[in-house]
Amino acid sequence: MSPSLAGNVSRFLRRQRLDEGITIEVEDDIVYLDLYIVVEPNVNLLKLGRRIQHDVTRAINDMLGMHVSEVNIHIQDVMAPSLQRRPEEESE
Repeated sequence: MSPSLAGNVSRFLRRQRLDEGITIEVEDDIVYLDLYIVVEPNVNLLKLGRRIQHDVTRAINDMLGMHVSEVNIHIQDVMAPSLQRRPEEESE
């Protein structure tokens, strides 16, 4: 899992309701998903979206044996850059 994706999952898990950020519909054993994510700055959104679609589709197929028709990725926000300096920047 990429650091960006891990950060997004962590951010959504801090919400009060765990069902926020995802909508799942199943019709005739076919899965339709909408994922609402927050990304870090300077992330290639196309690559990230495709990676999430691939990983989610594969996980559902492998674990549940269900066909995934749609994984729609909705970019809700871009996180502000951290105000903390990195250790390598402080030594300069």
